[in-house]
Amino acid sequence: MRGLDGKVAIVTGGATSIGAAIARAFRVAGTKVMIADIAESAGKALVAELGKGARFHHCDITDDRDIAACVAATVHAFGGIDFLVNNGCNYVDRRLASSRADRVASLNVNVVSGAIFVREAIPHLRERGGVIVNFSTVAGKHGQRGRALYPASKAANLQVTRNEAMELAPFKIRVNAVAPGWT
Repeated sequence: MRGLDGKVAIVTGGATSIGAAIARAFRVAGTKVMIADIAESAGKALVAELGKGARFHHCDITDDRDIAACVAATVHAFGGIDFLVNNGCNYVDRRLASSRADRVASLNVNVVSGAIFVREAIPHLRERGGVIVNFSTVAGKHGQRGRALYPASKAANLQVTRNEAMELAPFKIRVNAVAPGWT
């Protein structure tokens, strides 16, 4: 990853799994990283591994105040924001038997939280011509047996990404989605 030295990224769900791998890759490239997650012990352990250019912010991505505080903490710690990686998600899924509460929670975590992060980060991303990466999944493009909520929420992420890309292009903010398979 060339040209990332000295840049600043927020990675939601950054304490474990794919998010931790993203944070590690950013640090290898010289990017400062704010790891936004509720997994406090994993987040702090990752920061200890990654060193001075990494910070952890306990952030419940379903709480707008936590999101705003994370954005503010990132700007305070690192002077701005160049990248927002919306990776945080939940996998609650009882297939077609899922309750209304499960469905609403899935959309809240997997779609709405990323959109609120975008809203809060826009002023800082505009200053630098930033980049937003929203995480979807191949299951968001094709039906998947045994799951209903996660694929539907990730399909919604693809549409949200298209809309954000169109709205933010005039401000030199790029918005893309990635759709990994099983990892």
